[in-house]
Amino acid sequence: MAYTPETQKIDKKAVDGLVGVNNSLAYKVNEIEKHLHNSEQWFGNNLVLPLNGNFTRASLVGFRLTAGSGLAYGTEVQIYDGTTIEGGSAVKQFDLHRTFIAATSNNSVIYKVELYYGTTTFAESILLTEIIMQTPSNQMDALPVEMITPRIACNNKMWARIKCVTNAATIDLLFGLHTYKA
Repeated sequence: MAYTPETQKIDKKAVDGLVGVNNSLAYKVNEIEKHLHNSEQWFGNNLVLPLNGNFTRASLVGFRLTAGSGLAYGTEVQIYDGTTIEGGSAVKQFDLHRTFIAATSNNSVIYKVELYYGTTTFAESILLTEIIMQTPSNQMDALPVEMITPRIACNNKMWARIKCVTNAATIDLLFGLHTYKA
């Protein structure tokens, strides 16, 4: 079988990956490779609970989120101010990969978490992802919860909020993410 010039481009030429043409085959394959084979960084809260601060890799304190009443979302909490991941670069990007439940007020209920991002205020932010989680009955079963999110610029802010069947239930979360050069 003869190779066509297009096939030779795929089989024999180097690709530019994430610095190449956005959404090209080479770009997408490189994005998958970078996501699967990238170092993960974990971020906690840089302030003492119940206050919420900003992402820091030095903390194992989770960000406390509180549910509203009657299955309503609680007040959103800014968890990232757009400055600490890669110095708040507008060029470099990150994607949230996993979250870990550090504590909850009620282990027998399901929590729905929404994460938002944007460069201005929560009112103008965009939904990044939603996660359903429940703490395990046995601490040995505690594992991070996987997330799938698009890559966003490191200068974006992030907010989180939850709802739960238990009024004013709380959950404390840590976040794992990957960073990218482009």
